[in-house]
Amino acid sequence: ICSDCENSLEKGKRPVYSLSNFNMRGNLPYEFHDVTFAEEMVCAIYRNTSHVSRLFQSNDERDSRKLYGNTCAFEANVLDVARKLPRTPSYICKYLTVVFVGPGQLKKEDIMKSTHYRVRRPVIARLLHWLHQNSGMYSSFPPDPFNLNQYPEDGVLPGLLENVVYDQK
Repeated sequence: ICSDCENSLEKGKRPVYSLSNFNMRGNLPYEFHDVTFAEEMVCAIYRNTSHVSRLFQSNDERDSRKLYGNTCAFEANVLDVARKLPRTPSYICKYLTVVFVGPGQLKKEDIMKSTHYRVRRPVIARLLHWLHQNSGMYSSFPPDPFNLNQYPEDGVLPGLLENVVYDQK
């Protein structure tokens, strides 16, 4: 039993994330094992962090298109609660910054090699449908078709490449 549930039970209250409240805490079905970082952000009801990723190109001439990097999360001043899901690409891009360190420009095919910023409309739709059907927290969030259609079938998060910050060191 997790500490949140244990604390609630000790106070004689039903745990917020209990199945009896139509909520669950745990693993998603296997079909969602490859949901990406960006897809999770798109489907999240609550947002309270911003992310900055620094990407470096390989110095090895034989593998010059390989990217290395790290991502740091920063707590935002405001907890943002979604009104519709999925969130729009322009909204997600406000909380996501990519800094590309090195000569040249970051190319779409290079960033697609990493699944970090990959978004797939069918996966987002299936995930939101499953959450809507199986989680009380998502019961009032049916997938919004207008927002959903702003995502590619399979591609980079729209707007991300246009907002990359370049550090020519």
